[in-house]
Amino acid sequence: MDNELEKLLRDNLEVSKDNNHTLRKILRHERIGKVFSLIHWTIIIGSAIGIYYVLQPYIDVLKEAYVTWQSLLADPSQYINIQ
Repeated sequence: MDNELEKLLRDNLEVSKDNNHTLRKILRHERIGKVFSLIHWTIIIGSAIGIYYVLQPYIDVLKEAYVTWQSLLADPSQYINIQ
């Protein structure tokens, strides 16, 4: 009976070590995944901010044109020169 119990304990220890190894690998992959996810979103948000910074002069011109057209459509008589 002792030999059988000892064999079961050794098998249990071997399975426990294998599970521990597998769980550590899963944890390592999860941490690496989180780091890459953080880098991924940093690149996306940074690119969006960079594109906005580059396009800011063009956006300002479009805003100014919109305001001009809005005022023209509000009172077109001031721009029509009828004599």
